[in-house]
Amino acid sequence: MIITKNWWRPSPTNAMQLLSLLLLTAVLTAMTVRDFRFRAIEGHYYLLLTATVAFYTVLRAPAGVLVANLLINALLVLLLMAGLWGYFKARKGISLRELFGTQLGIGDLLFWVITAPLFAPLNFISWMTGSLLVILLVYGAVQVTGSRQQPRATIPLAGMQALLLGLLLGANQWVFHYDFFEEPLLLTAGGTLL
Repeated sequence: MIITKNWWRPSPTNAMQLLSLLLLTAVLTAMTVRDFRFRAIEGHYYLLLTATVAFYTVLRAPAGVLVANLLINALLVLLLMAGLWGYFKARKGISLRELFGTQLGIGDLLFWVITAPLFAPLNFISWMTGSLLVILLVYGAVQVTGSRQQPRATIPLAGMQALLLGLLLGANQWVFHYDFFEEPLLLTAGGTLL
């Protein structure tokens, strides 16, 4: 495991890891604010997110693990998108273009793919399921307790997930110290299966 529990000890590696976390958290915070205020995140934020995710991950995991995580998780996102499109196509006759125009933003898809290297596949599935469930519960509660005269609120999905991801990475750095890049279930005595 590359992430150390003694992050406070002065060393160049620990300082760079902390800097990468702070930069990534700053970008996630900016994305959250943009999505909550305007229900849109400009393209340059996704470029910043890509750069900070790359900086963060390169300091914490081997390149082979990161590439494997990215490829497998991107495939999982593709399967998720195919499932969503199939559901909306069968249920409402919505085309793929309409899916991204009315139900899901392209920014949400970009966010999922860009953050894919941060997690091993089972951790990615847990992250996606858990974060989407939290968002569903929060916005469900807002809809139930809100006024009936107000129009239906749209969900700033990428912004909410950015907020939750920033909180998760911060809590992991200072409290949990869990290695999200590798899955204990896939470890063998001789190394990893990937």
